[in-house]
Amino acid sequence: MQILFMILWIFYLFMIGATFASFFNVVGIRTADHISINRRSHCPKCDNTLRWIDIMPIFGWLINRGKCHFCKESIHIKYLLIEVFGGTVFVLSFIVCGYIRSDWTFDFSYQKIIRLIMYLLTVSLMMIIVVSEYEHHVTLKKVTYVFAPMLLILSVFTGKDLFLQSMLGMGTMLVLNIVLMIYKKDLLKYLLYSACLGITLGFFGAILAILLGGLLHLIVKLCKKNIRYVYFISIGSVISLFTNPYLYPFIEKIFKG
Repeated sequence: MQILFMILWIFYLFMIGATFASFFNVVGIRTADHISINRRSHCPKCDNTLRWIDIMPIFGWLINRGKCHFCKESIHIKYLLIEVFGGTVFVLSFIVCGYIRSDWTFDFSYQKIIRLIMYLLTVSLMMIIVVSEYEHHVTLKKVTYVFAPMLLILSVFTGKDLFLQSMLGMGTMLVLNIVLMIYKKDLLKYLLYSACLGITLGFFGAILAILLGGLLHLIVKLCKKNIRYVYFISIGSVISLFTNPYLYPFIEKIFKG
């Protein structure tokens, strides 16, 4: 019975994450287009206002078979993938932050709640930034002005050790961005975004994100393709966020042993 209850909770969390991802997708697109986010969702082709079932995360796309209910124009699968991604990282954030224990019970400790909020804010910021870059090649610096103070303030309440890790992580990401600016001055627009990622990643997490992002960049270069800085640092950061808590104790044990 307890496991069934937890499965239902995980599904509930997944759908909440998918709903937020759908909203952040709208924010990323409309803000870059200077369109109010208060306007009701509509089909970009026929301009009809969508029904409540059409905008239901994941299920709306599946029920309509990837097409607009009104004009039958195809809806890109990227919208479905963004919602699945949002739901997945939302659940993973609860698990990785230790909010869901190994015995399938919840841990409501103060520090874990703060850490969870930081994870969710960081993933939310990444989705907004990446969507706006992908759709319009625009960096929404105003969004980082909102998220940066929140992450910085929350890091103060994580405890002395984690706060120090956050500051080192932020410094590491800033140094990377500044060094890369020597070669590409337009990377200045990502400076605060990189700092936000570093606050949540911490020092080891930032290093791991840089290594993973650098590896991805190298692979893409070998394939003679171009990839924007924001993509490879975001992908590296996502992977680092959800593997760092497990890798760090393992590597620390190796060096101490």
